[in-house]
Amino acid sequence: MKNIHTHRNSHLLNEMASLFEKHRLALAEANSLDSMTNLGVNLDNVDRGTATLRSYANSVIHETRSSRGGIAIYSCYGDPSFVSLGLSLAPALLANGSELPILIYFPSLLKSYSQLFASILSESSTFKNIRFASSSKEFFDMALHDDIFSSLLIYGDTWVEQYLPMVEEKRKTLLYFGPGNNTVVVLDNHDLESRAHRIARLTCIVSGQAAICHKRCIISRDVDTGRFFELLKAEFLQIKTGLNPETDFVTPIHYPSIVRLAEHSIEHAVTAGAEAWSYSLIDTVFGTLVNPAIIIEPDANSKLWQHYHFIPALSIKVAENSEIEELLNKNEYPLAVSIYGENAISARLRNHCKNNHAFVFENSDFLDLITPQQGYSGPWGGYGKSAFLFSPDHCETEHGLIVPKDGLFDLYKIFTHEIA
Repeated sequence: MKNIHTHRNSHLLNEMASLFEKHRLALAEANSLDSMTNLGVNLDNVDRGTATLRSYANSVIHETRSSRGGIAIYSCYGDPSFVSLGLSLAPALLANGSELPILIYFPSLLKSYSQLFASILSESSTFKNIRFASSSKEFFDMALHDDIFSSLLIYGDTWVEQYLPMVEEKRKTLLYFGPGNNTVVVLDNHDLESRAHRIARLTCIVSGQAAICHKRCIISRDVDTGRFFELLKAEFLQIKTGLNPETDFVTPIHYPSIVRLAEHSIEHAVTAGAEAWSYSLIDTVFGTLVNPAIIIEPDANSKLWQHYHFIPALSIKVAENSEIEELLNKNEYPLAVSIYGENAISARLRNHCKNNHAFVFENSDFLDLITPQQGYSGPWGGYGKSAFLFSPDHCETEHGLIVPKDGLFDLYKIFTHEIA
């Protein structure tokens, strides 16, 4: 049996964590300035990112591995701190150390944030192997055509599929994390106040524009639905909306296309019989302010139920326990599911969801990923259009055979080879 030891690159992760802890407020403020998203959320994302860096640094390694090559990290999201520091740079640094290159691209919207991020890294001579692409085109030109890069980690949209032929031709590894039509399932009456609070917060975080947001909620008829609806509505009403990122949790959305697509889906659902509670749109000089809303009983075959959107609106259906699996399966983007409940049906649903969701959370949600082992039981991606792994070493399905088994720490294994 191989010895268990702390990884040789752990000190690099602790050094990076210290740098960003020092500048945590400035980085969060730059994020809020660029994207006009809530300062507290952005500060929390920095803290989650640095905590995950330290979590990786303190991990133990059961085998000796070598890097596959350079790693290219692309994010099109406006809240990249947890994604970049925690989910991406932690395993990338563990794999590549300070020698092999790591390429990063942030969206053009985040001009101040990107400049500050690079400036923070430049305070240390350790991270000279980390470079930044100035455009999406430059990123993909380098990541796909430069042989030194072996792995691409993409946080984006389904346009990434256009690059698959080149990824296959160049024998690269591509990990893709995309938009999620994420579902929360409530099965019993335990701690309904806390569940309502968590669901409302994760529906509206980053004004609903995050891939991690809840989009759908299925409530078992075993639940006191009247009480739970009132709790949810009370939580939604408490969410502050407005034009001040320092104080308002929901702020205007910059992109008209995001609002327009969601608006059409909601209008069609309401025309077909759904009820839109507290739904309103307000145009401002900064974009469209979408009031946090609940869409009650949309048709299960509607685009609103089966597709993702990026506004702070939660679709809810009440169902018999025997109907829940079918409702879960009506989903083109099954990235994540959170199952709240402790009974026979909860265990059965978790086992069912492991086969068709990238992330399965037990009485928890994406915000618990600060501790990668907590509540996380699914492999990385491979389901629907939300997430997949394509690898030249594992190509037995359309997008590659999915091999990770133990959670996000396995990104390190994907970036490396095991040494016999």
